[in-house]
Amino acid sequence: MPIGPFEPATPPLHPHPPRVPFEPGYPGELPDDPVARATHHAHATHPGPSPFLPPPQPPAPAPTPEIRVRGVAVVEVDPELARLVVAVHARDRRRTEALDQLGERLRRCRSVLDDYPDAVEAAESGPVSAHPVLADRPTERVKGHQATATLRITVTDFTDLGALTSRLADIDGVRLTGPFWALRPTSPVHRDCRRQAVQAARQRAADYAEALGTRLAGLVMVADEGLSEVAPVARSRAMPAMARGAAGAPAEPAGPAPMDLTPVRQTVTARVEAVFTAHPLPEEAPEG
Repeated sequence: MPIGPFEPATPPLHPHPPRVPFEPGYPGELPDDPVARATHHAHATHPGPSPFLPPPQPPAPAPTPEIRVRGVAVVEVDPELARLVVAVHARDRRRTEALDQLGERLRRCRSVLDDYPDAVEAAESGPVSAHPVLADRPTERVKGHQATATLRITVTDFTDLGALTSRLADIDGVRLTGPFWALRPTSPVHRDCRRQAVQAARQRAADYAEALGTRLAGLVMVADEGLSEVAPVARSRAMPAMARGAAGAPAEPAGPAPMDLTPVRQTVTARVEAVFTAHPLPEEAPEG
């Protein structure tokens, strides 16, 4: 049809809009397939998560209840060892004589120890010193010489400890200190005390859980005291006795009377710290 000079050119009109291929969530014409139509309806009513927002995070779980306790155990037992410290002194105007006296007195101490082979576990030599003795005047004039030696004695049988101590203290120039009562570092008493401390900690935690209406679930940590922020602390008491032989005093032919020494019981203490988990507390029903 020809266009006149006064008629604008217009595109032809379509009687129906074009059909758009179906895509899930596309706001166009509904498809003819019933399954596709149901899928389209589901996407339209329940759209998926937006790609521009982070996915929703699940709710954080409730914290696990914890019970922190301290376990203490105290054990008193008889000592296993008695230690003596024997300091032997000798003094003379001449150095050689002082050293000879020191050697003779040390031999006498060793001879006494040899009489108790079942009681004496060890006799170890300590430091030895020899030095001149100067006059009181502000000069370097030497008026004598002094020599000193030390013995460290370990006794395990306390039956003859009193007699041994008396005989050592009766030797000229001897200064004796002890006995110092103790347990062996490897004594099973320390292990038993630690086990009792752990059991005490667990029992205390169980008591707390029962009082709260729940029970223990597991163990988080157990450590010596101070390490959780701590060897069990072992404390022993010693009662030293001091005796000194009089230099130059003659010994009695029969020897001195045995000392009456009573062993002091040792106190061993162990402390531990522990953390246990507990089952969540039951929820209380609302009133009314």
